[in-house]
Amino acid sequence: MIKKKRILASMILCLIVFAGIFSFGTKAYAADLDEILNYDITVDPNEDATLTMTYHVDWKVLDSDSEGPLSWVTIGIPNSNYVSYRGLSDNIKKISYTSSGGSYIRIDFDRDYYKDEVISFDFEVIQDYMYEMNMLTEGETVYQLTPGWFDSLVVDNITLRWNVDKALSWSPSCVTKDGYLVWTDSLGKGEYLSVEVTYPNTALSFDESKSINSDSYGYSDEDDTYAVVGGAI
Repeated sequence: MIKKKRILASMILCLIVFAGIFSFGTKAYAADLDEILNYDITVDPNEDATLTMTYHVDWKVLDSDSEGPLSWVTIGIPNSNYVSYRGLSDNIKKISYTSSGGSYIRIDFDRDYYKDEVISFDFEVIQDYMYEMNMLTEGETVYQLTPGWFDSLVVDNITLRWNVDKALSWSPSCVTKDGYLVWTDSLGKGEYLSVEVTYPNTALSFDESKSINSDSYGYSDEDDTYAVVGGAI
């Protein structure tokens, strides 16, 4: 059966050298297979300093003839230290973790999706090892997150929401709405959005043993890719 690869490269800022590692396996000037209409991530820090990350994606199929319809995606997560994951939308037939070449959540859909169809899906990951204590200022802890760039796809709208409760500062600047910091943008191919949110060390139950090295920007060496790959099976 013809297989299709769709790659959503979402990699950390300091690992930008990997930006070109993914491709569709087609000529560079080939027409796009897909388009991301909306890519939304809502982040809620928990008392134990883990992050509950809720994803919503509206993914439009532009071409289902060249390499087949879309039936699954694998979505990279920041590292292998997830606490849990679960699908939130009914069109997710199966959700699982895989560590082949990195750390990924694989989502199998309830059917194949064809040209001009939009698959909207939601899932949740609770992620650990996402902060560095005393990174810039003694007594303060910084979360760093690059929730996505799409190396070979255009993102019409990306929205990152972060629960502002107990936060001291954040970068880049953004609006605050309904108790959340809100960053919005559109992303061309290879463009990304990166944020930092700082807390007092006493705000949450931060654990020194889980404090990451800022050089890795929240990702471990063995989990240096953060990508979405999808296709027909």
